Amino acid sequence: MDVLTSTIQSLNDSAMGEDLVHNKMLRALPPTFLVPLLYLFNRCWESGSVPSAWKSSILVPMYKGKGDRSDPASHRPIALTSFIAKLYEKMIKLRFEPLIDNSLIAEQAGFRKGKSTLDNLIQLDHDIKKAFTRKRVVSTVFFDIKKAYDTLDPFAILRQAHKSNVGNNFWKWCRA
Repeated sequence: MDVLTSTIQSLNDSAMGEDLVHNKMLRALPPTFLVPLLYLFNRCWESGSVPSAWKSSILVPMYKGKGDRSDPASHRPIALTSFIAKLYEKMIKLRFEPLIDNSLIAEQAGFRKGKSTLDNLIQLDHDIKKAFTRKRVVSTVFFDIKKAYDTLDPFAILRQAHKSNVGNNFWKWCRA
């Protein structure tokens, strides 16, 4: 129950999805009212399934802030999903973030909690200064992969998760 309560408190006040539930509503509830929700989350986890209502969303085009407003490429899709689904996903993330974090190499800074690609740049700066004082040469290669998320194969990610032994319930949940 503590994890559920703290997760509710940690979520942003984002727009409501089709379920018309807002974070402020759940924050106002006494803990005893959250017991059925926790039961639902546990049943979803054990069965590896989620309610079909959690799988739908309302897509809203959001202007990126640059380019022609009439050009669809100047917008990104925002999915307004069920708040209850967001809450469940956040709890799953909290459960698996340490496992995933431990499987990544130390140099991986992007997409990690408490780190950013700026950490890599700071390390590079340190390495360049160190090499300079030792009269050594430093070579670097940078990749800027345009629209990287658009080219990801979700099934390859699921296969990797399955190989990583993250657990059968997680595997079933991802496939749901």
